[in-house]
Amino acid sequence: MMKKEYKACDFVKFVVTGLYYNSTRKFRIVTSSFIHATGINLWKGNIWGVLENGKRVRLSKAVN
Repeated sequence: MMKKEYKACDFVKFVVTGLYYNSTRKFRIVTSSFIHATGINLWKGNIWGVLENGKRVRLSKAVN
């Protein structure tokens, strides 16, 4: 099965989830800007795009 290609304009909002550096505390940031979401320096986490129907698609993963 092939993955569907998405553009930034296909998403309503972006969710950035992850862990604070050297900690077990989690964080979640919701933004409507793709530039803001990708500009966050992630230590361990994911960047998700949310479609109009509410489905989340993982755009990026950071594993350190």
